[in-house]
Amino acid sequence: MGTTLSGVQTRDEARRIADAARVVVNQHGGGIGEVWLGARRKNMCPYKESCQPLETFEWTDGHTTGKDGFNFAYNEPNGWILPAGGDNRPWGQQYCLAAEVHPNCDSCPVVFGFFHNQMDDKHCQDTFRTYACGKKP
Repeated sequence: MGTTLSGVQTRDEARRIADAARVVVNQHGGGIGEVWLGARRKNMCPYKESCQPLETFEWTDGHTTGKDGFNFAYNEPNGWILPAGGDNRPWGQQYCLAAEVHPNCDSCPVVFGFFHNQMDDKHCQDTFRTYACGKKP
């Protein structure tokens, strides 16, 4: 197919991706969601304390560069490791990245007090309602 998860070059592009994901989520039942992005946690940054937030992830699409597209929610990326608190999903470290999507409000919390278009590190095994893809360069 020649497609890959897309990185995000600027915050404006991040906003446009989250807004487009909002449309798709609303067309498929509505509710909150997230959009999976083409970034991966750097190996040298396994824990929150290991790196500054903007140094924790890198874009994986082979095209996107820089840090301007990152828009992390407060206290993210936190590097949460499962299992924690008796959770039965032994998924390990959060190595993937997604932006939260609210169905109709930019200033209403989606989850954990995070807002539409704010990014959160996620477990790659999660089920994402939408994803941002592009053609490989």
